[in-house]
Parts: sequence; C-alpha cells; structure tokens
Amino acid sequence: MSKKIGILTFVNTVNFGAELQCFALYKAISDFGHEPEVLVYESPQIKKNESSRRFSEIRSVKNLCGWVLGKLIKEPSQKKFLAFAQKNMSRRLMDDKDFYSQCSGLDVIVVGSDQVWNLNLTGHDWQFFLPGKTDIRKTSYAASFGNTNFTQEECEKMRALLKDFAAVGIREKTGVELCENKLQISAAQVLDPTLLLDASTWTAKAAPVKVPKKYVLAYAVGMEKQVAERAKEIAKKMECPVVLIRSPYSIKPTFGVKNVMAASPEQFLYLFKHASYVVTSSFHGSCFSLIMNKNFTSVLNDGKKNRNSRLTSLLETIGATDALDSSRISNLNYSQINEALKKERAKSLKFLSDALS
Repeated sequence: MSKKIGILTFVNTVNFGAELQCFALYKAISDFGHEPEVLVYESPQIKKNESSRRFSEIRSVKNLCGWVLGKLIKEPSQKKFLAFAQKNMSRRLMDDKDFYSQCSGLDVIVVGSDQVWNLNLTGHDWQFFLPGKTDIRKTSYAASFGNTNFTQEECEKMRALLKDFAAVGIREKTGVELCENKLQISAAQVLDPTLLLDASTWTAKAAPVKVPKKYVLAYAVGMEKQVAERAKEIAKKMECPVVLIRSPYSIKPTFGVKNVMAASPEQFLYLFKHASYVVTSSFHGSCFSLIMNKNFTSVLNDGKKNRNSRLTSLLETIGATDALDSSRISNLNYSQINEALKKERAKSLKFLSDALS
C-alpha cells in the first residue's frame, strides 16, 4: 500500500553530496510506490553556515572576500541547487512552529542520510532525532553521527529519543557500534543513498560541461591542496590535464588546472561520468567514482580519523581499498566491486522497504 513519506535531512545547501543523497533516497522511496516529500526544515546552525555575509557587515578584507565569494560563486550555486531540488523532488516547506503539526498526512518520517546526528555540525539541533510524541512512524536511513565522541548526557538523550524509532539505519560501522554498545539501540549498517541508484539513473540526470576529452577529475571537500597536487602528479603520468570542481565555499582558484566554478548538480554528475581518473577527499566523490566505475584515489584526512570511517568502512565492505593507496594509480576490479555493491544494495533496499512498512 502506498504511503506518504517525509524525508528529514540537510536542505538548501550547496553541497553536492547532501543534495544528491537526498534525491537518491527520494527516488528509492518513490520506486517502492510510495509518495515521498522532502521536509524543508532549515536547521539554524546549518542555515547560518550557508548564509552569505551582508555588505553592511563587512569589517575586514577577509569579510570583503567572503562577500565577493557569495555574489560570484555561492549565490549562483544556490540558484542551481534549488532549481535541481524543485525540478526533481516534491518539497514541504516547514517553519519554526510545532514540527509535527506541519507533518499532517504523513505515515512515516525517514531521518537521513548524511551527518544529521553530528551534534557539532548541527549546533546540537535535536530536531533530527524527532523528539516528542506522534503517531507518525519514525525511522532513519543511513544517518551518520560524524564521530563517536559524545558525552554521557548526550548519549542518554540520544538513547531516549532513538528508542521511539521503529528502525535505525546507519551509514558507518562505527555508528552501528555506537548505537549497540553505548546507546543500547539495535541498528543496521546500510549503503549511502547515492549507491542505491545505478549509473544509468545518474547519467540520465547529467548535463554537459565543456571539458577535454581526457582528464583527471579532482574534487575536494577539505584538503584541496593535497587533492590538486596528487591529481597533477597522476595527470602528468596519464598525459592529460586536471579538471577541478571548485567548492562553492572557496573563491581562490587553483593554478595549473581547469577550474570549474559554480557547477550544478547535473554538471557534477557529467564530470564524474566522463573522467578518465578521479582524485577526491570527499566521501561522495568516492561514491560517484564507484557508481561510474572509475579508477580513483581517495585522499584521507590524517587529522580527523572519524571523518575517514564512513569511507574506509564502505571500501572495505566492497573490496575497493586499493583506492586508499595514494602512492600509486589504482586499478580497481569492478567485476568484483559491482557484485559486492549489488549484494549490499539489495540488503539496503530491503531494510528501507521494511522500515517504511
């Protein structure tokens, strides 16, 4: 029987991973025959992080650079991301009034994916844990804590709130261990939503970008310098240029590469589809490399081990750890990887289907 499903995740950001994981979960739920809606709840801290500085607030050269960034890159990116969301997903606008009173008609709320349970990232926004009583079924899919360093008080509060969930799907192994060992909550590890859809589904959404026929794609979320340098090294060996997807949060160009500024989600997909090789520090950059069957190098963050857990957990599960060796060009066995992904996808889709029932 068709149900009305609300999706509670990060919205109105200019983060490719956040936007595309939301679409993927929406599409997977829709493919089950249900009626999904993205709940456009703007977490105050996330909204603050995404907001551009007003001209009247400029107090320094650094502030001025930030304002220029907003006008030249961030605002055009925001328009493209919003256009993608409005074109591909049904959205329900929420305000700061009583949350459940705005969820009329919903049978289920799915929290996730992404780091919705990362309290440091959300500024301790507990709304993502769905506090309060309601007749609406509460579930999560591929939610992430971002780290495992929580106080006893935080763990007790999370335990009390997650007990109301009919099913808890977590993206990382470390998150499942946190749930079971510290929170005493039963949880299942599931794939990131982007991996629930196959390459043909994603390619159908791609929009062309003018790029060389052969190129090494660089995409960084943090560690941009390291990613660009490694991409240049590999590109030199492959005798082709580097195409760098610029973060909408960064205005400083990287020299010696083709900088793609203010790309749309559709153009992001095109760039991964047509890359000859990928170098990335992004979890979702690695996901789309896998989806498109690209040889790639994942540059890990040595200073933040918890940030690496979601990636290493995934690559270990599907037998793609060769991508973690930054000392050489990877040569991944996609016959094996695709078979492993197929099995994990089937398990994750079953979990999601059961969670919505």
